[in-house]
Amino acid sequence: MNITIINRMMGIKFGGGENFDLNIARALKKRGHNIRFVIGVSDKYKEPLKLDDEFEVIRVKTPYLRDIHYKVKPTNLIKKVISVGALELDRKLFQKNVYKILKDDKWSDVYQLCGQPELGGLLKNRSKKLVSVWWPGPSSKRKLKYMKKCDINFAHGDALRVIREKLLPECREINLGIDIEKFHPIKKKEKDIVEFLFVGRIVPIKNLSFLIKAFLEALKENNKIILNIVGDGEKQEVEKLKKLANGNKNIRFLGAKTKNELVKIYQNSDVFCLTSKYDNYPNVIFEAMACGLPVIATNVGGISMQVVNNETGILVEIDNTEQLKNAILKLANDKNLRDKMGKAGRERVEKEFSWDKSAEQLEKLYLRYI
Repeated sequence: MNITIINRMMGIKFGGGENFDLNIARALKKRGHNIRFVIGVSDKYKEPLKLDDEFEVIRVKTPYLRDIHYKVKPTNLIKKVISVGALELDRKLFQKNVYKILKDDKWSDVYQLCGQPELGGLLKNRSKKLVSVWWPGPSSKRKLKYMKKCDINFAHGDALRVIREKLLPECREINLGIDIEKFHPIKKKEKDIVEFLFVGRIVPIKNLSFLIKAFLEALKENNKIILNIVGDGEKQEVEKLKKLANGNKNIRFLGAKTKNELVKIYQNSDVFCLTSKYDNYPNVIFEAMACGLPVIATNVGGISMQVVNNETGILVEIDNTEQLKNAILKLANDKNLRDKMGKAGRERVEKEFSWDKSAEQLEKLYLRYI
């Protein structure tokens, strides 16, 4: 099959949706399919990675107005219109430009879109090719009429649950995979310090202020713990968090890292932490589990589908500082428990999650429709 993967964010900021598209593309290519990407690019941002060595890439200019959406808090009607309007205008401009490029396309057998069901409906009307939309997060009711115009909708994690229950019962499941050869545990040197790790975008929804507050409380009872924060994000949010950390040497902001650097950081850490206000099915949890780390995470979104509470990690309630502090201390003070949970997490990833398996599922689904 000739599969065109359309992802607006791939050339701007690399997140969970982009990670899925890249790895599923590699796995489908390995199975003999031809893959090309249509990605958004912006003059304001450097492309996070170059795909040209592996795939044909079509780049589509987009102003990327999501920054306005993040910065203008919808505290009144005017600000709400500006915030939501920036996001919708950004999407529509990208969709319009992609449609211009693909409206006479004869190469593709399948269009696979990360979100963007409106574009999927336009392409379906024009080309009659197989149109598939995958959802990195839950959709809204106003998108349902566009979702129905597309041949296939698929998701995983909390997005799958929400879409099936509230919008489209026939939404398909294609699970997330993990490269267990790349992400694997190592034998660590004996050390007195226990290193906790966060990996992700530094944006308000990740709720790092909650993690830092609880960690500072835990430090009062155990000063042999370190929190490493890996990732970049909004300058205002980073400055706010650094102010909250108040120069404490046990909290380290390490910035963005390459994938190879990140693997080593996972492997040399002891516990992974993710305290998001919401996350659908974050890939970083599986990366950490594959490296043998127990996970402390908020019980939101699809995280409880990943972390088995008191078996592969500890789930805490959002903004319950005492509960999070106790979870940090529990794992900091018990190496045997860290090892036991880390081993269980690794075994779960090995058994249930692989990109080859995900690509095989998707291939069968596409061939059935074609």
